[in-house]
Amino acid sequence: MEKGLRCSGAVPYGYLASKEDKGEWVIDEEAAVVVRRIFQMVMDGQSVNGIARTLRAEQIPIPSEHWKRIGCPVRASSYRDPYAWSATTLGYILKRPEYLGRKVLGKTICENYKTKSTRRTAPEEQFVFEGAVPAIIDEETWHNIQRLRETVRRTPKRSSSPNRLTGLLYCADCGAKLTHHNSLVQSKYIDDAFTCSRYRGIVQECTIHYVPTQKLEAAILSAIQRISWYVRNNEQEFVQRVREASSLRQEEAVNVNADMKL
Repeated sequence: MEKGLRCSGAVPYGYLASKEDKGEWVIDEEAAVVVRRIFQMVMDGQSVNGIARTLRAEQIPIPSEHWKRIGCPVRASSYRDPYAWSATTLGYILKRPEYLGRKVLGKTICENYKTKSTRRTAPEEQFVFEGAVPAIIDEETWHNIQRLRETVRRTPKRSSSPNRLTGLLYCADCGAKLTHHNSLVQSKYIDDAFTCSRYRGIVQECTIHYVPTQKLEAAILSAIQRISWYVRNNEQEFVQRVREASSLRQEEAVNVNADMKL
């Protein structure tokens, strides 16, 4: 375990045990495409249940069926529908740190060898090996997904889905999340805007910071256009800056993990 070698036959969906070295993982390209798509669909504002319906409709094999088709050991052999994606399966995929290139061992521990009772370990009890496996998802996307998953999205009345910016905007003054709200008047939505969630807060208070959604979307579009222009005209410089930023985030992540183990 100290070297980051796996201690069981369980390899996450998206990876395969290397034929040359069973202790190493390699990317299962077919499954990795599905994993990346699931993460992107969440980033695009789709719900987990909506993603499950889409994958079922397109007859994308669930992990167990995929493993069965490529001749790998199947963990759940009792399923009836090979395309029965569920919110539970997707939630499990979306929270796995392995997709960042981390190998995490010691997730469970046996507390009683006679009864074989086990418990899930706390993060500080686990063994984390950075860069031990090839990454499928970049770090920024993975962390954005975790923030989105932690955000409770309340669907406005008579609206089909939450606003696509919900969970992504924060107050510049206090750091709290900006809350989306609107009103339905004569079959039309008005007062469509974001405000600081700590406005008139009991414990911590901030000003309203009323920002119309239309203006926010226009500002985001303008920023994307400026970045696109910069990338087209300064490609090499942009690539270098992205690499430097990525290296800095990786270094910070390593320091955090080191602090957790101390």
